[in-house]
Amino acid sequence: SNLLSKKPINSGLPDSKEEAKAIKDMIREGESRQRILNFFQRSESVLHKIIKKTLAGDLDDDDPYVIAANRMLDQTD
Repeated sequence: SNLLSKKPINSGLPDSKEEAKAIKDMIREGESRQRILNFFQRSESVLHKIIKKTLAGDLDDDDPYVIAANRMLDQTD
């Protein structure tokens, strides 16, 4: 089990569009990186990949989500 291995609860589960949208909404609302990690129970590397995949869409560089997500990614590097 993930808990016994001291991994996030959702470790190993595939990500979904719904999860990516919820992460996007939390970033837009200004939630902290740690709150998002705790809420979704994902590792930083998986969260980072989900955010990058979402950012790969057709969003303008000045979109508030893009600005906030890039700031969050800078915190995880």
